[in-house]
This record gives sequence, structure tokens and C-alpha cells, in this order.
Amino acid sequence: MNGFDLNLLKPAVKIILHHTPNAKIFLFGSRANGNFTENSDADIAIKSDSKIDLETLAKIKMDLEELDINFKIDIIDYNSLSENFRKIIDKSSIEL
Repeated sequence: MNGFDLNLLKPAVKIILHHTPNAKIFLFGSRANGNFTENSDADIAIKSDSKIDLETLAKIKMDLEELDINFKIDIIDYNSLSENFRKIIDKSSIEL
């Protein structure tokens, strides 16, 4: 366990899957590797069959901002990342 309660992200996962059904969702960064602080955001990569269009990403971000949680959630489209960044996520992320 990394010290972060992954249950806090269940509402976020529900929102993301509403907009991108069948996507895989990964937590990475400080909240995944256990060196987060109370001010750390939650970094989430969304991996789907193809790139996620900007309109869909914007809708997800707007819906996530409505959640009653005490940290920010940053999302990225896994398919838009460089190969090197994908490798980092693949090695150090937690699938939600």
C-alpha cells in the first residue's frame, strides 16, 4: 500500500468511464508512489483504443472539478504521450 486511499478516486473513475467507456485508468506520480503531501495532486492517465479528443478531455476535467475532494486531479491522454513518458507510467502506475 502506498498510503493513499484509492477509494477516494472511485467517483473520478466513474466520471472518466462515463466519458470514455472501456478505457483503462492509471494513477501515477506522487500519489501512486507514496511520496505525496496533502497538497499533491492526483495524476491520472487515461488509456483508450485511440486518442481522446480535446472536447471529451475538457468535459472530464469540468466534471472532475465538481467532486468534493481535497486535492486536484490532473488527467492526461496516455495515447498522446511520448514513448518515454508511457514507459514511466507503465512501470510506476497503479491501475484503478
